[in-house]
Amino acid sequence: MQKRLPHILVILLFGLLFLPMTQLALNLFDEPKLEGIAKTAVSPTWRWSDWMKGSFQDTLTEYANQHCGFHSTMVRLNNQYYYTVFNTAITNHVVIGKQGYLYDKAHIAAYTGSDFLGNDSVLSRVEAIRDLREILGKKGIRLMLVLLPGKGTAVPEFLPEGTPPAGQQTNYKSYQRLTDSLQLPTLDLVAWYKRQRDVSPYPLYPSGGIHWSQYCATIAADTLLGFIEQQIQTPLNRFEISEIEYPAQPRGEDGDIDRGMNLLFPNSGYPMAYPKVKWKGIDPKFSVMTVGDSYYFKAFTDFTGAAFAKSSFWFYHNELHTLGNLVIRSNDEVDIIREIESNDLIILYCADANLKLFSWGFVEDALRAYRDPVRREAEIDGIVANIRKDPNWLQVIQHFADSTHLPLDSLLRANASYVFETARIR
Repeated sequence: MQKRLPHILVILLFGLLFLPMTQLALNLFDEPKLEGIAKTAVSPTWRWSDWMKGSFQDTLTEYANQHCGFHSTMVRLNNQYYYTVFNTAITNHVVIGKQGYLYDKAHIAAYTGSDFLGNDSVLSRVEAIRDLREILGKKGIRLMLVLLPGKGTAVPEFLPEGTPPAGQQTNYKSYQRLTDSLQLPTLDLVAWYKRQRDVSPYPLYPSGGIHWSQYCATIAADTLLGFIEQQIQTPLNRFEISEIEYPAQPRGEDGDIDRGMNLLFPNSGYPMAYPKVKWKGIDPKFSVMTVGDSYYFKAFTDFTGAAFAKSSFWFYHNELHTLGNLVIRSNDEVDIIREIESNDLIILYCADANLKLFSWGFVEDALRAYRDPVRREAEIDGIVANIRKDPNWLQVIQHFADSTHLPLDSLLRANASYVFETARIR
């Protein structure tokens, strides 16, 4: 037996060495795929020039690493090692706080104010929002803001040791103060959250998720609908919570960071609450478009369909989602004025962690489109042409020109300019 032992060890060693190749060829074990967004390496095409530069070898190595057997298991094992031994997350931008709470670095920066843009920069952005609101107001379109708390602001008590205290100057505080001074309609869900945190019987933020809990998103959506009702002075189709599943294991977005860490033994997280709702049944009438971040997705998919006749969501002003339509449009496929003016309400919706980039160019693009002299003149020329084709409309303006001795062409253009400022594209 002692003579055979070295041979057995050699056979086992070779078996281990060939195990990844065997798994790749035969797929003996069903490995769960890695979570998150990652670049998938493709098999390279051999070219002499790439070979001489060494890029072919690098690409082939990357491809072989990603497609070898047990790749995902080895990644999870490596991540678990750093998490267990060093309390460190290999996942980009993730920070491990107290009691297993997971944070994104951007949310911590928003809480401490290290990403503060400065009051002058925030003021210029708020003034741009005010200017756009005034333009849309002439057309009967309302514009409002919603500010909400990221995880650092919402759950600071579990931030890692050594985290600086709450910043005296933050983007949220500056936006809150300036929108108030310029009298922009703003729903402050940061202040609302602080009140809810003191009285809520259910968790408002999950330990392993980046967004607020599904329960918190539900009551926030109800608060949003109530605020819109106040702004438009019209009842909306509202809902009430009819049932709550609690305690329940975290699911969906309530564990998105935890799953994205790709651990061998994922954390179960703290129990969460999952509500079911019942709608009042009021017929939806208004159309709404929201430009916002990922915090709005649950409101968009679960609540706006019943509350509004039409709902769209311009995700980070990059992807335009329309409820009931699976086609996601990019910016170059959208006429921004036509999209805005097909709605009764525009909502700008942003968590404090994303305020440094808010509104992702939407307000600037909209103002640029409305102020574009070439487009403006073309639109006014078209309205003048329509007036000339309408005998009744033209007769009224002709009569006024005769009685005031003003040039007909000037009056036509003045009327067309007024229509351009106040009319909407449907």
